[in-house]
Amino acid sequence: LSVVCNQNQVRVRQTGREVASRNQSLENRRFNTPWVVGQQGNIQGEFWKGGIGSILVFNEALENPELEQLESHLATKYGIQLKDDEERLDPTTQALASLARVLFNSNEFIYLD
Repeated sequence: LSVVCNQNQVRVRQTGREVASRNQSLENRRFNTPWVVGQQGNIQGEFWKGGIGSILVFNEALENPELEQLESHLATKYGIQLKDDEERLDPTTQALASLARVLFNSNEFIYLD
């Protein structure tokens, strides 16, 4: 997951493909407060329980060639398929991958028979 924010736009990319964007920057943020990674909204005590491979923060927005190079490096390092590679998968494998993402992101226990 990549987020690029500059003075003119915000772009969100997932596995090498842009999934959301807007042509204005975010409101000014305060970065001098404690950071929490992996908390579900305001719910106290409900935190991410798992591993995070990398968190990279840059002091300026990366341009597309730099961002694509970084995404490619991380995809290789962690064995992740970028969207262009994934689109070549057969429909059954794509459906299974989509189901896995939904289950992973549901933040609930789901039992399948």
